[in-house]
Amino acid sequence: MFVGSIVAGSVHDYALMKRWFDPALSWFDGADVWLDLGFLGAASDYGNKARIHLPHKKPRASKNNPHPALADQQRRENKKQARTRISVEHSIGGMKTFHCLMHRIRNRLSLFIDSFFGLGAGLWNLKISLKEHKEVERSERVRRPPRSRRPGCFVGVRGFIAGGDKT
Repeated sequence: MFVGSIVAGSVHDYALMKRWFDPALSWFDGADVWLDLGFLGAASDYGNKARIHLPHKKPRASKNNPHPALADQQRRENKKQARTRISVEHSIGGMKTFHCLMHRIRNRLSLFIDSFFGLGAGLWNLKISLKEHKEVERSERVRRPPRSRRPGCFVGVRGFIAGGDKT
């Protein structure tokens, strides 16, 4: 995953990609690159050097084809790619819950602005890891016997911390 510098939302994603990764250079030689439909020209610019994976676009309606649809295989491939992409989109949306990333920053130092994004990403990763840790604790609590039956364990502020018997 690549995270670039902060730019205005009106700048097209593919224009940014071409600015940061010059198509004349060998950035993606032999690599699998998974993109969304905002990068439609990438297959022609980078395709001979890399394996570009784009979702299939539904054809336009016409007189000959009034109800266009994707083939079943194309629909399955789009779903497979969407399953991977949704976690990335949720992460970006989760980082935007930190309002320093949502509002205009009136500071002229680009390093300071980019550090806000790194801070938001770090806080989001912390939130995810704490959530996963709580889920693990919850699943362990279901399997463990009650505390009164476990010899040698003690309880801390946030619940079970350590013990002699780990069954």
